Amino acid sequence: MNQKRQQLQHNTLGDMIAEKMAAAEPYAAQIFVGTLVGLAILGGIIWYASLPDTLSAKAWDSYMAALGDRESEVAMEKLAENEEFKSTTASIWAKLSVGEIALRRGSEMLFRDRKDAGDNLKTAEEAFKDVESRTSDAEIKARAQLGLAKVLEVTNKPEDAKKAFEIVAESKKGTTL
Repeated sequence: MNQKRQQLQHNTLGDMIAEKMAAAEPYAAQIFVGTLVGLAILGGIIWYASLPDTLSAKAWDSYMAALGDRESEVAMEKLAENEEFKSTTASIWAKLSVGEIALRRGSEMLFRDRKDAGDNLKTAEEAFKDVESRTSDAEIKARAQLGLAKVLEVTNKPEDAKKAFEIVAESKKGTTL
């Protein structure tokens, strides 16, 4: 029994770890520096990977602020044209919003002031074409194509509008756009 107790009190794993630590002791400085360099590289990778998220978050903050702005068309236009945010989805949505606002305004003005209505509808058409060319997202592209079809319809181009609506209908078959 005494021998069994003595065997249980002897820590074989602890002895093995102590031997390995003694063998690695001359290299402690190199191990410490290597660990610090590895942590610095890992920190740099994490920081670099978070940059697009930070830019995207700032762009979405600007988009939400523009939605609440009384002069939302101007604010959306500024966001859409801001070079810093040009590559973000929020910038594309802002440009889509510019097109939708201009389409609504142009449609409303069509019977009161044809010149201003025409300017708004031209702005809408340019915005929708820009969004369509800049995005790879199928939903955003479909909204831009739908907006463009509406512009063609309002500007009395029924054949072109029909083709544009058919393109949207075909691309979104089976969905509720």
